[in-house]
Amino acid sequence: MMKSMIRILCLIFPFILLANTVLPQQQINPRSFNQAYKRGESYFYKALKKYAPEYKLSPEDNRLLRKAEKKFPRLYRHLMNFYFHTHSAETTEEGEFPSFVLSQSINMAKELLQSVSLKYIQQDSSPLNTVLTSAGYYSRKNIPNFRKFFRPLSRYLYAQWAFQEARFKTAHTMTKGEGTTIAVIDSGVDPTIKEINANIRNWKNFLDASKPVHDKGKFPYDWGGHGTSVATLIFQAAPKAQTTVIKIHDNERMHTVAPSRWPWYLVTAGIRWAVQNNADIISLSVSVNKDFKQIRKACKICWENNVILVAPLGNAFEETNKTLIFYPAAYPWSIAVGGVEKNEDTLRVWEFSSPGDYIDVMAPASRIIVESPSYLEDPKPPQVLHGNSLAVPIVAGAAALILSSMDDQTLKELKKKPGKLVETVRNILRTSSSNEKLGYDKPNPVSGYGLIDVDKAVRLAKKWKPEKIPQ
Repeated sequence: MMKSMIRILCLIFPFILLANTVLPQQQINPRSFNQAYKRGESYFYKALKKYAPEYKLSPEDNRLLRKAEKKFPRLYRHLMNFYFHTHSAETTEEGEFPSFVLSQSINMAKELLQSVSLKYIQQDSSPLNTVLTSAGYYSRKNIPNFRKFFRPLSRYLYAQWAFQEARFKTAHTMTKGEGTTIAVIDSGVDPTIKEINANIRNWKNFLDASKPVHDKGKFPYDWGGHGTSVATLIFQAAPKAQTTVIKIHDNERMHTVAPSRWPWYLVTAGIRWAVQNNADIISLSVSVNKDFKQIRKACKICWENNVILVAPLGNAFEETNKTLIFYPAAYPWSIAVGGVEKNEDTLRVWEFSSPGDYIDVMAPASRIIVESPSYLEDPKPPQVLHGNSLAVPIVAGAAALILSSMDDQTLKELKKKPGKLVETVRNILRTSSSNEKLGYDKPNPVSGYGLIDVDKAVRLAKKWKPEKIPQ
């Protein structure tokens, strides 16, 4: 009986905590949209059947797509859940929604067929299955079987080297990120960790096909673990910052599949939704070695709306990765982060951190202690992980401390011009960082402007005035 009660509470407590969620800036009339949505679903499946013979598909995939309405009954709802946000205009009149949804439903069908027909996808035994996996269609939808309820973060997380070397402790005597919101675009979170749960402000589950696109969907439980790792680091960096959880992938299934446009559409949708829903900072631990048009446009929208997007350099586990350009870090509108490691008492650039002349700053990325979801089939204690994706939430937390240190008038002035606040935070991070401990005497393509010094950054932000902003 007690276990049943706890399970029921776990199902409802995210909704109780987020009863006062801020609605998106772009309001949609659910009635008019749902009517178009239903017609769009019919258009989508008819388009798959009509256009499938035009593409060079395997006989099996051709058969499946011509019968997609029966074989994949929720495919339209799953794809449109993020395709709509990726392709929608920033200002769409109410009367234009029906025609927009119908036209995009047909375009989405054609893009799906085109993706399955690509040569590099056809090298797989099941091209259609590969594309659907990359689009998160097979992500886990079940409710976790909770083993623990409101567990605290492990004490091991609070004494790790990463936050000591970046000087967060002294910065926290001045601010802890109050009044800021960080969007975590990742694999979801484990809401049974009480510190994470207490700071959740809003969510969007782009892999939940049970709700129309203007709803948040079911709570984005983390089945892979990466999102929970990121969220625990954000809490340590900015304990008073609120969190918006945006789920765009299921780490158990999506990280090994062949790339296609669909995971990049998910990334794009996550970025745009975060901007529309008043995020101040976006923590995006994603690196792509291709300049994807939709992601580029979304990053520029962030900059124009003064939303700080933090993204990583790639992990150079292979020698060829050291010559690649990684996006969205390489875009001028994002803050690009590389990784630092510590061996005994020596700090240096993490051996697998990719170089690039677009690096802004460095943050700890090796031997980082993080939490994992407690409800996984093989639950693990706090783990020690490596990767530039872990440096991203640390810098995102540092950005939250910078924003919360500025007086209201300064923030107001900085937000009047597109990109001015983003460039100010970038300048503060660069100015306060140091290359000395990493063995360099000036900015370079290996370590950028150096390891972040959050104490110095906060002190600089507290006295920053609009006239100091670089043109």
